[in-house]
Amino acid sequence: MTAPVRRAHAVTIERTEALRHALPAGIAELAPDETWLRWRAALFAKAADVRVRLALTPLAYRALTGLSPAPGAAGHACIYARGARLRRPVVYLDPARLADRGAAEQVLAHEFMHVKCPSYGHKQAGFDVAQRLLDTVAADPESSTWPADSALPTPATRVPAR
Repeated sequence: MTAPVRRAHAVTIERTEALRHALPAGIAELAPDETWLRWRAALFAKAADVRVRLALTPLAYRALTGLSPAPGAAGHACIYARGARLRRPVVYLDPARLADRGAAEQVLAHEFMHVKCPSYGHKQAGFDVAQRLLDTVAADPESSTWPADSALPTPATRVPAR
């Protein structure tokens, strides 16, 4: 028996899809591969001024949190696991559920909003924060220049503490 696909509340989906990314159309329509997702996650971590671990497979997410990602989830931010706050939150993305890089940007903004402001939940104020994160990433000069592979973040996305 397979687990049912859990869909987010309609308002949450609507608010996430309403987030406006600044990727050019030709880039936004490309598939988000692992390297690109790690690079963009590092930019969102910098914009949110947070440090996270990035999990791109259910196995990696389970290893970091002890939890299984919700069936059908494109992303999830995990701040608490095993009954305690994590030293470093985990952001999970399922590349197979991200239609393109534009959708990935929206999900990244949504999940990093949860890490930055966990008490906001799915209130409109939280999505206002997510939009500001998208705008901050778009304004970052690093966001328009694909880095050399050696400069890409490692599996545990690291952002220097300020």
